[in-house]
Amino acid sequence: MQRLFSSFYYFKSLSVYFIFLLLIPFLPSFNSIDPIGAQWLYLALINFVFIFFIKNVNINSFSLPFKIYLLFFLFSLFSLFYSNNISLSIIDLSRILLIIVSVIIITSLYTSKKKGVNTTILYYLFILFFFAELFYSLWPYFYSVFLRLFTDYTLTITTTELLGIAGNKNITAASIVIKLPFVFYFLLKKKSYIISSLILYLVFTSLFLLISRASYISMFFIMMLYSILMMVNKSGKSLFVTYFSILVAYLTIVFYPANINNFLNQVKTISFTQESSNWRFELWSNVLDYLSNNPLKGVGIGNWKIESLPYWKYNLDGYLVPYHAHNDFLQYSVELGIIGGLVFLSFFILSFIFLIKRINFKMFLNQKNLIYFTFLLVLFSLLVDTSLNFPHERFLIQFNTILFLIFTNIISFNESKID
Repeated sequence: MQRLFSSFYYFKSLSVYFIFLLLIPFLPSFNSIDPIGAQWLYLALINFVFIFFIKNVNINSFSLPFKIYLLFFLFSLFSLFYSNNISLSIIDLSRILLIIVSVIIITSLYTSKKKGVNTTILYYLFILFFFAELFYSLWPYFYSVFLRLFTDYTLTITTTELLGIAGNKNITAASIVIKLPFVFYFLLKKKSYIISSLILYLVFTSLFLLISRASYISMFFIMMLYSILMMVNKSGKSLFVTYFSILVAYLTIVFYPANINNFLNQVKTISFTQESSNWRFELWSNVLDYLSNNPLKGVGIGNWKIESLPYWKYNLDGYLVPYHAHNDFLQYSVELGIIGGLVFLSFFILSFIFLIKRINFKMFLNQKNLIYFTFLLVLFSLLVDTSLNFPHERFLIQFNTILFLIFTNIISFNESKID
């Protein structure tokens, strides 16, 4: 009886903590221009409460990807000794630490139940909150469609009206596309075609309207791989026919109200000039120039936003300066030195190897293969976003990093506990 109560207690704690994590992006940001400060504060408060639930933490049982992430944290911590602005360093360092603490808390709560945890409830919670995120982003669009159907209102939706809970179209698009593999997993494993179809419709509608290039790279890669693997897998061919038919219906439904001509006109405006790419080429060039002169010693975690100012005093007018290199691999290389940047890069490389070694591509629709493959595509989407943006600053994106690290820890603890 005591053992049963203990199992229920930890599962209940795990569910409550998971719900709190999902709620963070929807909580008020106190009228701040950017909600990230409030979101990381919420995570800190939640971790402060739940840190007392940590039990039997053994770092040797954690996964290799998580250990590499810990090493990345240590490099960031060491950079405090040569950082010119300790305050900025502590802010960035605290975010990395919060991610680590969150992973340890959930891993501890999960592994405290010796017979494992049925994660179906947690998965449905995740899907429910993802649906809320999509609907929040698309509400202006649905409202305009409603007005068009019943009035003479002309449908004119711009990306600035679909900022979502992130308050930024690129971050919203990245958050949505990173979660897309979970929807396919839900479709293939749970066989919930109605729920999955509705969510996929919202995903495609949102991504097509947001016109975010980075999200398109991930979206088409995810769809292509799922299609190929279902076609070559004997048990997946019938599913592929269903999947392809539904996909065609999605695109038809999406493009009719969205106005395909308007969509194509916006796609034609995509270019690769400095301005259209938010000056990414110039930002990357600045980082590489600095690294060529200072390859080993970085500027300190979080300090590139001030150390890069000399490069920009002739490029932009007034007080408008870039905060980030729009590539976290380059940014951490210039802040922690090339070795620190390579440690961060190795997290992705070793994580890919960690998952690929466990996938049997001949039995794609096998339970474990499917979940491994899902997280492999989540990791790929994180890689794309990390290469083009600055996701480590955004809790909305780093929530997926937390999920990934938890999953790898669970695998290392006991692969039979995956459900």
